[in-house]
Amino acid sequence: MAGASFFAELRKRKVLQAAAIYGAIAWGVTEIVVTVVEQLFLPQWISTLAVIGFVVGFPVAMFLSWTFDLTSEGIQRTAISSRRGTASIALSITLLVAGTAGLFLLIKPSIQETERGPAAPEVMPNSIAVLPFENTGQDPDDAYLSEGLSDELRDQLSRVSGMRVAARSSSVAAREQRMDALAISTKLRVANLVEGSVRRQGNTLRISVQLIEGKSGLSLWSETFSRGPRELLTMQEMIAEHIAMEVFPDGGPIVVKPATSNASANELLLLARHYEQQVLDRVTTSRLRAGSQPTRRRAVVPG
Repeated sequence: MAGASFFAELRKRKVLQAAAIYGAIAWGVTEIVVTVVEQLFLPQWISTLAVIGFVVGFPVAMFLSWTFDLTSEGIQRTAISSRRGTASIALSITLLVAGTAGLFLLIKPSIQETERGPAAPEVMPNSIAVLPFENTGQDPDDAYLSEGLSDELRDQLSRVSGMRVAARSSSVAAREQRMDALAISTKLRVANLVEGSVRRQGNTLRISVQLIEGKSGLSLWSETFSRGPRELLTMQEMIAEHIAMEVFPDGGPIVVKPATSNASANELLLLARHYEQQVLDRVTTSRLRAGSQPTRRRAVVPG
């Protein structure tokens, strides 16, 4: 029978053993390549190339296993032990090609998924991240004004109906990592970004603010305000209203008023929040350092 002759040729030529060894080696090497690529942040196409190489090399290895045999006298061509040997060779080559094509079609979706990379996270609609404002003045003690203004804007916008505002910690971390607008928008999943600067020049506060579209990095709205320090509340309200109008162009919700309408109380509030945040940052840093240190156990001396 042709089937019996075919399997007899497979056993004689040790094709099945060669396929098992080839599969084990291919699997092991692929796992090593994938691990190295991930750990060294190499391009993903290296892993894809390794998989394709083993798939293409499979019929070649099987053909060589069928045609040649490794003996004590070296590599020799395997003799055909059946009258139907020629038909068996043709049938085996056909099966190898068909099996390889099926295997390639099976792993093709995963290869394409690897090439495309992970899907970009969905950006939430009507979302915004208020990045920490910069203190561009000459006095570093005025930092509480820039930090406080961004915090107050974040709180005020978060109380606007329908507005989604990224957390302060996420916005600060994104700014500290010096990421661009697109990277921040993708990481925080927000559609818009607010950034700005505050400078005190004598009795004048100069506030520059921009509303940026995250996906393009283009400015949607920008303006510079120059007012007295006691008009900081007025400028904060104007900035919040402009942002709400840009996010909700079809007539958005009413912007909630600031926490206080007293200019002196507002400046003291900004200063208090500045010192409070410094304390919180120190406590967090201390806890992180304490958690990273190994716990020391007191040695027990036998009495």
